[in-house]
Amino acid sequence: MKYRCGITILPWLLILYLTACSDLSGMDAVLDSAGENRVELERVLDYFKGVPFKYDAACFLISNMSGKHHYVGWQLDSLKAVKPLGRMDDEELSRWDGFDFRKDCRKVMDVKTVDAEVLIENIELACEVWLSRPWHGRYSFNDFCEYVLPYKVGDEPPERWRKLWYDRYAPLMDSILSQTTDIVEVASMIADRLKSEGFDNHDDVDVPHFGASFLMGHRVGYCRENCDIAAYAMRSLGIPVATDRYVTSPSYNSRHFWSALIDTTGLAVPFNYTERSISRTPDPQRRKMGKVYRRFYGKQGRKSVHVPDKLLPKLFRDPHTRDVSEEYFPDSKPVTVAFPDGCGVGYLCVYNGTRFDAIDVAAVKDYKGVFRYIEDGVLLFPTVYENGKMRPCGYPLLTGRKTHRRFIPDKGKRGTVVLNRKYPMVNTGRFLANIIGGRIEASADIRFICPTLVAEFTDTARTNRLIYQPNLKGVRYIRYVAPSDRRIEIGEMHFYNKGEEIRPCKITPDRELDSIHIHNFKLITDNVWHSFYLSQEGEVLTFDFGKPVDMDRVLFVPRNDDNFVREGQDYELFFHDGELGWRSLERKTALADSIGFDHVPGNAVLWLHDYSGGKEERPFYIEDGRQVFI
Repeated sequence: MKYRCGITILPWLLILYLTACSDLSGMDAVLDSAGENRVELERVLDYFKGVPFKYDAACFLISNMSGKHHYVGWQLDSLKAVKPLGRMDDEELSRWDGFDFRKDCRKVMDVKTVDAEVLIENIELACEVWLSRPWHGRYSFNDFCEYVLPYKVGDEPPERWRKLWYDRYAPLMDSILSQTTDIVEVASMIADRLKSEGFDNHDDVDVPHFGASFLMGHRVGYCRENCDIAAYAMRSLGIPVATDRYVTSPSYNSRHFWSALIDTTGLAVPFNYTERSISRTPDPQRRKMGKVYRRFYGKQGRKSVHVPDKLLPKLFRDPHTRDVSEEYFPDSKPVTVAFPDGCGVGYLCVYNGTRFDAIDVAAVKDYKGVFRYIEDGVLLFPTVYENGKMRPCGYPLLTGRKTHRRFIPDKGKRGTVVLNRKYPMVNTGRFLANIIGGRIEASADIRFICPTLVAEFTDTARTNRLIYQPNLKGVRYIRYVAPSDRRIEIGEMHFYNKGEEIRPCKITPDRELDSIHIHNFKLITDNVWHSFYLSQEGEVLTFDFGKPVDMDRVLFVPRNDDNFVREGQDYELFFHDGELGWRSLERKTALADSIGFDHVPGNAVLWLHDYSGGKEERPFYIEDGRQVFI
């Protein structure tokens, strides 16, 4: 993390004099674009005229309002009614198949619709609470404007939310301030309260930000909504926070958002209140980030790459997004990459299994681009941007603290590799460990007075296909018993005799379940290995075959991501050959839970593509005979 220069002595009036409203060039353009709503914006400015701090806050909000928007539509009203009910079942989810709020809902510009009272109340409350906090003198006016003042966090409709959130948490805040004024300790206790109030994590349908009023009553969404909730709560109390993100993960197919407390020291302290308490000590278990970008309310300066916006990917032309990786990786070693003749701009990308996603850009001078503040241990591909796509133009590299490893394939030194995955484990290792302590038992009697043990899980599963071959005669019932402190997590469970599948006529839990859990019983036998049934803790699940049956084989698939090599599926192995891109080595069908390929170049980055199913794939390399994913 990097310490920024903080102002600790000057009174806020001098700070205001030095920093406030330094660039109001956008004010006239915003007012002109407001149309009939110009009168509302001018009413805000007139209201605060003669009150310097608040007037300059109003100037900041209005002069940077260009582009701010929200969405309206009956679909969003319907989703607000459905999302608080929890994860959607298949029937409900099918109703939203193909829904795209960016196309199906109406986009409304804030500048044309925002009410003066919304902005006036927001400015009044934000300024008053900020100036009452013991730490406000250690921040710049711009810090206040970006991390406390904004009337919204994203593309939600403008609303009067500050008093609602302040009233909820102000008593707690008063109690905390009587004990400490350390902003990290204060924020940590507020975050702990947020965590205690719960959060239902799911993202069934892509939606815009729903807004402060909705989230006050419905703590639901995914990591982005975690950040929204933290922003509303903290900012309403005068605690400066931002939302940081990586646009594409260097390790797996996802983006991710998290909150960042702006400390009095200038240190950005990252947190997600649902995961761990706020601490200045870095989280050793945090996810790979690669590069970190922050969304600002005000317009930011762009990197010094002198090309028209239309020739840049969207990330690098967004005026409200800035690279803040220096705050996270200040000591990282610069990456110098050679680029072809005539190339003015170069990129470093991660490969997500289908395309190259740029995470950094640099101007190219004398055929070289220098990239700074990239996390160690990230696999990157040099590219150029042509016709809206990234084209490889060099060999991949792995960033390191002291040196960066280059992967130039050694075609003169080839060997055999044996592969069992096409994607890093991510959460799958935890899922496979969750079966420990579970048992599968068989009985002719529903009371299971003298059950026959079919399987007992004493260790983490090493694959997602576990086969047991009992010699069962005349059994009617099979049950899965979870330990009292664990849940049943089943991807698939099938039963056979002499090659014929025996399907249960009924699956019964040992307790009353809601309709969604009961509906999800079908996921246990749907032959979709990444779908799963998740029970309550200590649940017992009984499979009834309706009559006594013989059984000689049980297939158990723990909850998993279905990214293991699977027998019978069609795979192709590629290696990356610099500017030639991905080149095929061989295509073949897996005959077991692993697959071997011959004549593979040494020191090569590889990619295993599955033609039979699954979208999650990532490049890897071979180290000491094993696959290494980043």
